[in-house]
Order: sequence, then C-alpha cells, then structure tokens
Amino acid sequence: MTKTKVIRVSIVEDDSTIRETLRSLFLFEEGMEPFTVHSTAEDALMHFDENCPDVVLMDINLPGQSGIECVRQMSQRCTSTQYLMYTVLDDDQRVFEALKAGANGYILKSSSPVEILAAVRELHEGGAPMSAHVARRVVQHQARFRIVIRRRCP
Repeated sequence: MTKTKVIRVSIVEDDSTIRETLRSLFLFEEGMEPFTVHSTAEDALMHFDENCPDVVLMDINLPGQSGIECVRQMSQRCTSTQYLMYTVLDDDQRVFEALKAGANGYILKSSSPVEILAAVRELHEGGAPMSAHVARRVVQHQARFRIVIRRRCP
C-alpha cells in the first residue's frame, strides 16, 4: 500500500488568532501538515531558500511587504510551490495583481474550515480554487475583455 504524500502548508498571516487557528486546522487534518508559520512576508521570504512548502496560504494585507509582493518574490525561488491568497480583500485590482504575481488560487477569509481544506487540496492537485464571489468577478472581467477584443478586430 502506498502512503499518500502529506501536503506541507506554510501560512503567512499577521493576525495571531487567525494564524494559530489555521495552524491547528492543518495540524489535525490527515494528509496535511503546517510546514512553517509566519507573521510577515519578510519572515517568510527568509525561510524559503532551500526547503519550499507544497502550498502557501498567503494573506494580502501584511505589515511591511504585501502578500502579493511576497508571492511575486517567492514564486521565483519556489517554482513548484502553489500559492493560495487568503484575504478579506476581493476588489478587482488586488485579485488580478495577485494572479499576475503568481497566485494559483484566491479565497476569502469568510471561507469555512471545510472550504479552506478543500481549496488547499484542489490547489495541490492542480486546480485553481477561488471563492465563488471572486470567481464570478474573474469570469465577468474575462467576458468584458473578450467584448473589447471583438470590437477591435475587423
């Protein structure tokens, strides 16, 4: 019988209560483990030079460097790591900045523990999980983009 690979999850979250709640969530979930836990982007970047996690759960609004900039830098070092934004911010600008920076998924902090775990699994399996509200915005943006392209084409 083959043992399933454990998903190593790093958490970058400045709120200590949320950070500890997430750490506990992954600690007690079979098939997952909290790999590292960080309160700032700078701290996370210092720890990811040699050993990279499978998934990073990243807040956007961090003290100092933003989570988006952290993903941009981290994705250059840890190319096989998947990045899941975990934030209360769902405006178009931040969603698309995060995706352009290298985020592979985007969920809101209003997500339930079950949704968070499902998103991490989906991301690890090659999916691109997004909270429904965020996914709708991406689809609407793409639809507007196609309309603009069609109008420009002869």
